[in-house]
Amino acid sequence: MRAAGAGTPIKERWMNGPGAPLMAALDSVTSDSGMEKVMAVRREVLGPAAADPLFSRIGGARITRKMNVPGSPRRWREFHRVRRVSAIGSPTGLRLLPAALESADAFDSDDSHPVWSFLKKCEAWSQRWATYRDEDAPALEQTANAKGAGAIRCIGEAAQASPKGKERTWLETFASGSAVNEPWPVDKLTELAALWHPDRLQAAMERIDEQLEGITFETAREQWLERVARDGEVLRSLEALREHYRENHQRIQESGYPHFEQALKAQPVWVTTAMSAQSIPMQPGLFDLLVIDGATQCTLTDMLPLIFRAKHLVVIGDPELLPSVDSLGAETEGTLAARFGVEEWAERLGHVGNHVYKTAVGVLPRRQADVISLVEEK
Repeated sequence: MRAAGAGTPIKERWMNGPGAPLMAALDSVTSDSGMEKVMAVRREVLGPAAADPLFSRIGGARITRKMNVPGSPRRWREFHRVRRVSAIGSPTGLRLLPAALESADAFDSDDSHPVWSFLKKCEAWSQRWATYRDEDAPALEQTANAKGAGAIRCIGEAAQASPKGKERTWLETFASGSAVNEPWPVDKLTELAALWHPDRLQAAMERIDEQLEGITFETAREQWLERVARDGEVLRSLEALREHYRENHQRIQESGYPHFEQALKAQPVWVTTAMSAQSIPMQPGLFDLLVIDGATQCTLTDMLPLIFRAKHLVVIGDPELLPSVDSLGAETEGTLAARFGVEEWAERLGHVGNHVYKTAVGVLPRRQADVISLVEEK
């Protein structure tokens, strides 16, 4: 073994490197050729630790030699296989490998030779591929299977939560009969998911709310008309009140109060402004509830006549809005308050620099803490 190819750099490098244990074992046989020693050397030489690298290199050299035979189909298969591994070695380097092996002085003892560099890259690629094949790929496959199973489970839950129909039946069939590694009908799933998109559902609910509002209004209107039509006294009072307004320029006199009270049975809700209160009888507690909207634009003095006519009061306003312009000066108001002896009430209930919202908040037990925000209660 020492004589064959003696002086060849690549062989010398092998004998002094990976092949050194093998050569030492063979040399030991020359001094002790007994059966026991020969069997021990045989086990060591042919064992995996020594034989596998040797056989691997011999097999690689054989493949390399065959790849250099013109017209060899296997050469082209191996060549194209290596071409696909473009990230770790160029085909040009591989074609040069056989020719370099035939040159005795091509390798010398320089580890930077392109052949050794190429072999190191192949070894690194082989290690990375083994890591991916044995560790990364199984872990990725396990993760993909777990996520796929979770997705199928979620589709099944979505099917149970969806309304009955052909879409739900399709989803239930898919969730119960599909496997993780089977192709999924993504377009169909996307189409069904769009049916239950939050924006689409919100728009559908808004349409339903509008329909319910319309139905409720029509139902209430029909019930009101039916009730009024059955009450002859109310119909006569409504007609008399309309005639009374026409004769008195939309104002009501005491003679019209009984007709108004009868009309409240048919029309319990009245909408008016502070300047139009003359059309409503000046009677205390005539209405159960007075709702004042835009209270920051209303002064208390303007609203007192309407407040007098109600049993309860609701004030709605925005404190961020600017109040209305005062039509009465502070000096004039002070003179009037002194004349009627109400100076102590002027600051809280006065006209100048005051409005209904401010006054209403001021009489609450905890002031601003008792104000109900309509945004929070929405």
